[in-house]
Amino acid sequence: MPLVFEKILDPGTRLGVWLATEGDDFFEQGIQLHDTEKEEIAKLQARKKSEWLASRYLLHYLTGRDERLITLKDQSGKPYLEGNAHHISLSHSGQYTAAIIADHATGIDIQVIQPKIERIVSKFLSPFEIEHLPQDQIMKYWHVYWGAKECLFKAYGKGRVDFKSQLFIHAMAEKDDFCLGEVRKSDVSAQYKMEFLDLEDSILVYIAKEIFKIENNER
Repeated sequence: MPLVFEKILDPGTRLGVWLATEGDDFFEQGIQLHDTEKEEIAKLQARKKSEWLASRYLLHYLTGRDERLITLKDQSGKPYLEGNAHHISLSHSGQYTAAIIADHATGIDIQVIQPKIERIVSKFLSPFEIEHLPQDQIMKYWHVYWGAKECLFKAYGKGRVDFKSQLFIHAMAEKDDFCLGEVRKSDVSAQYKMEFLDLEDSILVYIAKEIFKIENNER
């Protein structure tokens, strides 16, 4: 069982990373698929199907339940567990699958380190963030900041977000293994603590705590 990382942050928050070296049959035998899910994965290409199966297998493991809950998506495409109040988030990169389940808005992101990220740094980081980015291991921190903003985007969950101007990462020190990030939009202002770690050739980032969240429904 290649569960390469697992962490329980508190009684309501649990996450894990799976290195999916198994074939699809392994995951299909480990979870009972509902008819709607069978229809969904029948439309997926081979790689996407493998990612789908691995993420649902891992998510079921993290719930600790005997009976599996169906994973659905809301109108914005955000996944949720049918009949369950917990928040979830999923991520894929290479053979890695990451998942988190929490009792607050959450997000998780895993990225295999790729030098080509340098091409898009100016598109997702503000001038302030670029100026205050830790300069040692710059490639690592580009991936940390990208992963952190992906987590914020997933926690917001409504799409239509500008990563550069509406998602903000506070300055951090090179010795830190966490960062603070904010979602700043007209309908919500929220701040989260995110933790990150090196996972061999990848960077894992996840929301560890919701610090505050103020919603404005007058739009």
